Amino acid sequence: MKTKILMTIALGLITLFNTYAESPAKIENSNNSLTGTIIDSKTGEFLAGVEVMIEGSDSKTYTDFEGKFSFDTLKSGEYKIKTNYLSYDMVESRSIKINTNEMHALNIELQATNSNKLIESKNPSPVLMVAR
Repeated sequence: MKTKILMTIALGLITLFNTYAESPAKIENSNNSLTGTIIDSKTGEFLAGVEVMIEGSDSKTYTDFEGKFSFDTLKSGEYKIKTNYLSYDMVESRSIKINTNEMHALNIELQATNSNKLIESKNPSPVLMVAR
């Protein structure tokens, strides 16, 4: 009888330990995150839909309507962020070192490209006018 009770308690403790124990790999990835906000450098407006990539990987996300982005469950290491947005210059962040259980927040300002210049051709084509 005592043996059955001891076995039941031992089995219960083992089950309880296995249920709540986390593997080292899971702990490594659990709380490492990199978040940020992207705004227009001139107007200060949030930029929605900016492609945000981690250099050297396939990881990418897009900013929401408030210019916010997030990469969760990152492994410890060094990362660089790149942005891509139509009519804005590409930005590459400095190297960001992330250790276990760290959260980093970036504020990135994008500058509009100066692509509104008029380009004149040396040999302009004639204008064709159609009468209706």
